Amino acid sequence: MDGPPPTCDDHGCGVGFCNYTADACSASPNDTACPDGDVCGLGRCAPETWECDIVPVDAQCDDMIACTRDQGLGSGRCEYEEDDGLCDDSCACTTDSCNATAGGCVNEPIPGWCVRCRRR
Repeated sequence: MDGPPPTCDDHGCGVGFCNYTADACSASPNDTACPDGDVCGLGRCAPETWECDIVPVDAQCDDMIACTRDQGLGSGRCEYEEDDGLCDDSCACTTDSCNATAGGCVNEPIPGWCVRCRRR
């Protein structure tokens, strides 16, 4: 390479640097330049646009209710879907359902059926 190295500027959330092998400027994403969303997302630098966006993180959307399926939707949004199948108490004498408002599984005895069920 002849002459002084090119001046490589930052691009949005990308950090500019001189790529001597390619004899050109390049950039690498700097996720620390991007603020996190609320509980459901992490900030990241998208190298396609050099702009910050929010990556959904399902684990950060945990509502602590065992019978809901938690999903990060991006932009700091979470979705919680009740799943009755996660409430099966293996007892034919009960109707099993998820009630997030009540805090979790509800296993209601079916009137006229068994008096006792073996609990796990």
